Amino acid sequence: MNTVKKIVGRAIAEWQENVPLRWTMSETLGKGKRAELKQSSFDLTPLLECYDRDFLLALKECWIDRVLQVRPTTIWNDAYRVQSVLQACQSQFIQICNERAVTPPVFERIDSDLLMGLWAVQDRVPQTYLATFKTFYNRQLHNPTLFQAGLHSSDFPKGKRSTDDSQELGAVGQLRKRVLASALSRATLVHILNITEAAYETGELSLGVFAFSRLLLSRAARPESFRVLRLKDLQIDVIDGKKIYFLTITIPKARTSERPLAHIRLHQEVGMILDRQRDAVAKRLGGLIQEKNAALSESMRASSPYTIGDLPLFPGVGTSNRMFKASKERLGLIGNASYLAGFYMAPLKKLTGLKMNHVILRHTLGTQLAIAGCSTSTIAAVLLHATHRAANVYVDLIFSGAIDELSDSLEPAFLEHFPVIKHVVSSKDVISPAKRIVSPSVDRTRREITGECGRHQICQYAPIACYECPRFKPCYDVDHTINLERVNEEVESARGGGLPRQADIKRYMHIANRIRIVINICEVKRQAIEAERAKVEMAR
Repeated sequence: MNTVKKIVGRAIAEWQENVPLRWTMSETLGKGKRAELKQSSFDLTPLLECYDRDFLLALKECWIDRVLQVRPTTIWNDAYRVQSVLQACQSQFIQICNERAVTPPVFERIDSDLLMGLWAVQDRVPQTYLATFKTFYNRQLHNPTLFQAGLHSSDFPKGKRSTDDSQELGAVGQLRKRVLASALSRATLVHILNITEAAYETGELSLGVFAFSRLLLSRAARPESFRVLRLKDLQIDVIDGKKIYFLTITIPKARTSERPLAHIRLHQEVGMILDRQRDAVAKRLGGLIQEKNAALSESMRASSPYTIGDLPLFPGVGTSNRMFKASKERLGLIGNASYLAGFYMAPLKKLTGLKMNHVILRHTLGTQLAIAGCSTSTIAAVLLHATHRAANVYVDLIFSGAIDELSDSLEPAFLEHFPVIKHVVSSKDVISPAKRIVSPSVDRTRREITGECGRHQICQYAPIACYECPRFKPCYDVDHTINLERVNEEVESARGGGLPRQADIKRYMHIANRIRIVINICEVKRQAIEAERAKVEMAR
């Protein structure tokens, strides 16, 4: 039995000569020690009952050639949906022909007769599959081996929808509906911080899941970006005795041979937690490095041995001897983003009982950046989009005139909507002394203007109580850690007071988490403004 290989770009398609309709496509992502083999399997043999062999081979060639544009995993997803649609049609025709005791037809291409069968079974096919099938036609309509000439886009069913279905509203309507249905309020995020912090302190939540949650709440990157993080991607600079944390994050969906990298600055507290996670992973999985290097050839061991920095920041849960063999081969790296959600997101959802995922945070953040007047390029930079096109939908909210409607509809549903703070100010703005919120440091050696009171004048409880006040206008260009340190000092003082001060501990920890959410919001605003300035400088 001969094996046939076809190399297309960076991918390899492989199949047995006598079974050409069953094949695999593999591609190596990354270089050197970051290299990772991704493989997808395809099987069109179940369609042979009603579809001509040459037509199926043409489908195969079409999907193999498309690897020059997208990755095999994306092709597999589209192919699965197209095949599911064809399978539904095949089942319908076979059922009818069996009832009539006639031979089922064999289709040489997708034609009007086949589409009549599809209209009959559209209720049994997911709308997303029908949409992918229609997109496939629009991409290949001039290919006579796949589609009958004379077909039109309107010949393809869309599935039955209710009159208020978001797909009838277009991209703006879909985004508005998703945000209103799932966006997290600031109060909800503080609740998540309270629960996860308490669970971590009692040992109910592992350090890895806790660190993952804090990074997720501070940086809404894609799951794939989190999955491939390595220990060496966390860098620490020391300036004037103060540690500054940076994280190198890969940007997926770039449609390039190598994923671009983004270097982002982390808030000090988040950086410290990730540093603890890094030390824990190095201690727990360090033995895998020795095993991996021992298995290398002499030349590779001398030239490019693996180091502790090659371990994943968020590895598969469990000790090294409880890992699957494939996971150990990858030094504990989780196989895909779905498994990452199972290891790290599922425990958070179970613990909090709340919706918490990357998509919700990214959509909410993108919408609010659009409300703040940020450009497409700025939104793409903050959300780590590979291209500006994905961020266009947020800006479209403004130009469609829907942004005001969206803001108004958010207000009654989310009084404390994340990451909206209706008004932010700059420490450089002229603020009336009566409204100026001044925060002294713990050691009283410095004072910072951290915000403006939205009332007639500040109250006696400023600045700490401000973070729970809806009228608070924080300064986005000030590090609010100055107040977080004061609250943390109160927490430590209360801990030393024993049982009588347990209520104080809970109250101060809640306020600390309020401050953390404001810190995240101000950091995003600051990054957006810096990105806009950099864009202007480059244009000069």
